Amino acid sequence: MKKVIIIGGGFAGSSAAKKLESKFDVTLIDAEDYFEFTPGILRTIVEQNHFEKIQVKHLKYLKKTKIITGFVEEVGKNYVKLKGRKEKIKFDYLVVASGSSYNSPIKESGVFFASRAKHLKKSHEQVQKAKTINIIGGGLVGTELMAEICTHYSDKKLRIIHSHERLMERNNEKTSKYAEDFFRKKGIEIVFDERVKKIKNKKILTESGKEFDHELAFFTVGIKPNLELMKKNFSKEIDGGIKVNEFLQLSIFKNIFIAGDAAGVKEEK
Repeated sequence: MKKVIIIGGGFAGSSAAKKLESKFDVTLIDAEDYFEFTPGILRTIVEQNHFEKIQVKHLKYLKKTKIITGFVEEVGKNYVKLKGRKEKIKFDYLVVASGSSYNSPIKESGVFFASRAKHLKKSHEQVQKAKTINIIGGGLVGTELMAEICTHYSDKKLRIIHSHERLMERNNEKTSKYAEDFFRKKGIEIVFDERVKKIKNKKILTESGKEFDHELAFFTVGIKPNLELMKKNFSKEIDGGIKVNEFLQLSIFKNIFIAGDAAGVKEEK
């Protein structure tokens, strides 16, 4: 039976594993031992028990797939190598669904990134205590996050700092206007056309020189696909994402497929 390795247990990786496990010898490698419904993670900030509703162990829905919890640090034409392990795991087919993550140079206390529920869960207590909360980035994630916070707490000073002239600028203007009007009625301050440069001494500093008070902030900008695992042997195939053909295959090795955020397909991720 042909061996298939799938890297990443998000939407793309878990779907591939479930479809293929009855016909191939499938191994799923994921940083966590569970699937997480990522569109629902933002509510864990305001409702701590919500994470139980959006997570399920991979073993619950994958009956024949072998699960390995770990990080792939290197991909070759017929093998993968895990971080902290010497052996190479061979494959006949590979699916890279490594997803994406936030990548920001700002490392400051009181700053969280909207990535996974287990990270956001840690911020719950701080959200309850904070008098001022900033959300840096007014795209889809930042807008939804602010909606969760402002509908659960009415006694906080809330602010969105966005580098564009309207919220969710990749969506239509009617949607942006609806969200802006909703926030304005809630008394939320919206700062447009300002890019955050750094956070220091309880101050958020923008590139134009403006300052805003900082107590607690959520970063919802700077998301990038996780491509480090491909760089050693496939650096020429990386251009923003991993270059693929119309079948989501690497052009040089047809047995390697790229799915989800890692794929260099021009689309809304």
